Amino acid sequence: MRQELADSIRRRAFTLHYQPIYDLREDKVWAAEALLRRVRDDGSLESAGAFIATAEHSGQIRAMGRQMLDTLRRDLAGALPEGLPIAINMSAAELNDPSLMSYLRQADMLELLPRLMIEVTENILLEPRSTGMTTLSMLRSLGARVAVDDYGTGFSNMQTLEQLRPNVLKVDGSFTDLAARSDARGRAFMASARTLAESLGSAVLSERVEIEEHLRIVRELGIPLGQGYHLGLVVPPEELARIVDDSGLAASSTLVAG
Repeated sequence: MRQELADSIRRRAFTLHYQPIYDLREDKVWAAEALLRRVRDDGSLESAGAFIATAEHSGQIRAMGRQMLDTLRRDLAGALPEGLPIAINMSAAELNDPSLMSYLRQADMLELLPRLMIEVTENILLEPRSTGMTTLSMLRSLGARVAVDDYGTGFSNMQTLEQLRPNVLKVDGSFTDLAARSDARGRAFMASARTLAESLGSAVLSERVEIEEHLRIVRELGIPLGQGYHLGLVVPPEELARIVDDSGLAASSTLVAG
């Protein structure tokens, strides 16, 4: 896999597809998440889940991340709808890379930061004085927003969340599924995540809304944002533009876009 990834990096054989995120109060698109895809030799697309662990272990994630940012810059200037906030995943290795800010300046991406929401997993929050946390603070000062991804699967504490004050808490989809199966623990966790988000001045988002029952329980618990196959598929940028045209852009999107 490392050899295959090295070849893909050399050929720049990566592209981005996007999944819409909905404001469930308005039933309109609120933002979209950029998801990396590898273009295989036969032209088929491979999702990041098949190679991301290898890339992080080998350090290739940094080169892939740079190519992802290059592609995103082109998409923002082209097919993506004007004013639509875009969430991008950044690993600890990328955020801890001391050359990241220099790259963003050289790539003329600093002016795009107000359109971006940086998604990080809870693991990076374990080191509040790390280079990664410093980088996050710098990105925020330049207009980017921050989301904690897969919330509930890591070990973040209230003090660190209070320091970071993320714009969005993305509750891991396993809790959505538990709550939909009438599991009291899942419902309690999602309710507590909503309360915590409100205390931090953050929005709470339910991941992996994949069936009607997931959507029903998310609405019932008062979760304002949702993402998943039941709401919207992962699509090329041109298709995302059509989806936004059809649904409209949620008024609350401006809170993310700045």
